[in-house]
Amino acid sequence: MKRAEEEYFRERAQLDRELTELEDEQDSVNYQMRVSEMVLDKLKKTNIFNIAFHIWHQDQFGTINGFRLGRLPGSPVEWPEINAAWGQTVLLLYSLAKKMNFTFERYECNCG
Repeated sequence: MKRAEEEYFRERAQLDRELTELEDEQDSVNYQMRVSEMVLDKLKKTNIFNIAFHIWHQDQFGTINGFRLGRLPGSPVEWPEINAAWGQTVLLLYSLAKKMNFTFERYECNCG
């Protein structure tokens, strides 16, 4: 009887350890799930166009991703920079049209 009782308590202790380990693992998974849900919520609120196309100004020039969109007699801007700015503008317009399932009737863009 004593041997059976010792075996019972030994098995009970082993099962208690396993239960504790499983509860710890479940707590860890629950925490990871909460963190993942928070990241997902943040990503859902992220506007990729604001990240990919930074539109701002520099002095009297409008800019997109740091490229100036024109030139003035007193402020010369190199043509490669202007071309890059307009290329970024076309890419933004194309990306927005694609996202909105909009088709241009008179113009075609061979982007990406």
